[in-house]
Amino acid sequence: MSWWEQVKGFILLWGPVIFMGLIVFFLWRTMRLMPLSLTRKMVLSGYRVPAAELYRRGIIEDCVPLEQLMPTAMKLANEIAKKSPMALKLAKRAINTVETMSLKDGYRFEQNLTVEMTQHEDSKEAMRAFIEKREAVFKDVI
Repeated sequence: MSWWEQVKGFILLWGPVIFMGLIVFFLWRTMRLMPLSLTRKMVLSGYRVPAAELYRRGIIEDCVPLEQLMPTAMKLANEIAKKSPMALKLAKRAINTVETMSLKDGYRFEQNLTVEMTQHEDSKEAMRAFIEKREAVFKDVI
């Protein structure tokens, strides 16, 4: 079976809820990710969006054959694991918060998080490692 045959049936979010007589949840989120015409098609007809189409539209980051799924996921996980736990925590807070803010408020929020991060040893270690052209060794824990 080709990789296309393996992934083409994957759907995003609720695809078939219209068939169950349910109201669509997270519609506002979908409308921010996808064109209105595709959102309408999904909601009104129950269209299940193939993974390859989501990848082509830039909605998902990757579309790999099933046998490459775990190695691909682990490669990304290992890259994330190399980062400072505190920096990751603050970055996640920024991602989850600034989306609904105005540009000005979002910028201020991010700047406050940057100042907060500079108070942690991980920030100083990252700067030293950059200057010394070596991998940072983070000790800070959340």
